[in-house]
Amino acid sequence: MPRRQDESWLRKNIFHSSCMILGRVCSFIIDSGSCRNVISEEAVNKLEILKEPHPALYSLGWLTEGVNLRITQRALVSFLIGPHYKD
Repeated sequence: MPRRQDESWLRKNIFHSSCMILGRVCSFIIDSGSCRNVISEEAVNKLEILKEPHPALYSLGWLTEGVNLRITQRALVSFLIGPHYKD
């Protein structure tokens, strides 16, 4: 879908829910316009998930103009959504 001047369409393409990570309930969003899977560093630290240097550093742009994050680490995160979906 081409971008329009009016960005209200973004509100309709973001899905909020919860999942289980290491036995703890966590909130997540699915952004249909995103091409990356990310987890906050705060969540990784609180859940004590192992981090490692990312082999292919990149910048992640945010909706707020001028905000870019440099991705330098990665983590493998297993999660459950309901009783039937595990990734």
